[in-house]
Amino acid sequence: MIREQKRAAVLKQKRELSGSTTPPRVIVLFALCASVDLESLANDLSSLLSKDSSTVLPGFGIPTVASSEYKIRISVLKAPHGDLLSCMEMVKVADLLVFVASAMSSCEETASQYIDSFGNQCLSVFRSLGLPSTVLFVRDLPTELKQRNEPKKSCSSSLASEFPEDCKCYPADTKDDLQKFLWLFKEQRLKVPHWRTQRSYLMAHKVHVSGAGDFRLCKVEVLEDPLLLNSSTNQDLMGSDETQDVKV
Repeated sequence: MIREQKRAAVLKQKRELSGSTTPPRVIVLFALCASVDLESLANDLSSLLSKDSSTVLPGFGIPTVASSEYKIRISVLKAPHGDLLSCMEMVKVADLLVFVASAMSSCEETASQYIDSFGNQCLSVFRSLGLPSTVLFVRDLPTELKQRNEPKKSCSSSLASEFPEDCKCYPADTKDDLQKFLWLFKEQRLKVPHWRTQRSYLMAHKVHVSGAGDFRLCKVEVLEDPLLLNSSTNQDLMGSDETQDVKV
């Protein structure tokens, strides 16, 4: 009985994540070192996803892609290296936090050659906030297939203590690398920080309602005050601005 209930819950979650009305999954790319090129990685991911259709939400500039091949909507955000507050806000709404390391990095300012001082600071803050699902991308690996495994393994083992035990490591240089990741990500059961399920939040196109789940934002309406302070003049004394419907 319990097993059947768990199975039903997993199937329900899969349907909710792949349905036509589900909000985009938010992937946040975070560079562990300033030398890591997030721009090229974001472009590589977007080009794979946008073979069919690509949409940038008007007014917000958030790149959101709907892919019929992977049957998923994804928003890819790049955490700005050096801006702690912006990185924190992005991690708060991330469905998947992708830590990106370069096999060629050499950060002499810290004990790890792959993480600089800002990366260390952010990792400490992210842990205190509560991490969502995480993965590690390793870039700048050798092009020869036989030579790639050793530097990837070295980077992964060096950083293993920094991340949760279930944080998997993926090479992320080639189209094939990213395609394999996307197919796995499509089926991945994402972990949600406990605090997020207890608090409602809004991220431009996605609304989370505690106890109800995630919803796509279709429009925002400003309703007329049903209890006007001055009914004779049909105005609210708290403000004289005209009330209008605002659609997003």
